[in-house]
Amino acid sequence: MLNRRGLTAGIAASALAPRVALSQTVKATVGYPTSSDFLPAIVAKEFRHFESRGLDAVLTRVPLINNIPAAMMAGDIQIGAATPPTFLQAVDGGLDLVLIAAAARHQKDMPSKSLVVRTGVKYEKPEDLRGKKIGIAGFRSAMDILLKRWMKLKGVDPRDMTFIEAQFPQMPDLLRNGTLDAVTATEPIRSIIVNSGVGFIAAEYYSEVSPDFMVTNWMMRRELEIGRAHV
Repeated sequence: MLNRRGLTAGIAASALAPRVALSQTVKATVGYPTSSDFLPAIVAKEFRHFESRGLDAVLTRVPLINNIPAAMMAGDIQIGAATPPTFLQAVDGGLDLVLIAAAARHQKDMPSKSLVVRTGVKYEKPEDLRGKKIGIAGFRSAMDILLKRWMKLKGVDPRDMTFIEAQFPQMPDLLRNGTLDAVTATEPIRSIIVNSGVGFIAAEYYSEVSPDFMVTNWMMRRELEIGRAHV
């Protein structure tokens, strides 16, 4: 059964494929990080929803979501995932990008992103994070900004911690070997960490900052024309 977040993301994935003549097939590379937010795009590919709209979509995983705008401007990716801060910073930096669809929402009753602390590290309250090394999947991304906002709301200064940029797939090993004390994890990495006993969910910081938040979107270059669709 699809929950509301999954349904919203599924609709967004279908919206990635512009309506073009079925006799015309256009190839586009779609870049996304390892996150369940973008699972509907994989499902859309599997069930040929892109092809039915004349789009030959090549799905490519990108280690960090912050790398996607540059890859798009270089022409390596035509459609890319973005968090709101990533998109706004790219546009503010002079990149002519536009949002074309929502990808996923994070809702309080269906959390998928959490602060996960390494097993063996004492954590009872946010103050216990002082002096710890925290893995962030992209500096200035939504996960980064919301975590620091949450810390400030809890009376903790983010400058008292060390933040290290880390890719989602690497997080379980970085916790296991002690390189990191905590990470901002999303599904499916969050469940992998918890189910393997490497770490535990310490705080639902996304939900505490905002109970309903549009966390990810799809974007493309403004001048990019796919088939007969021109943004």
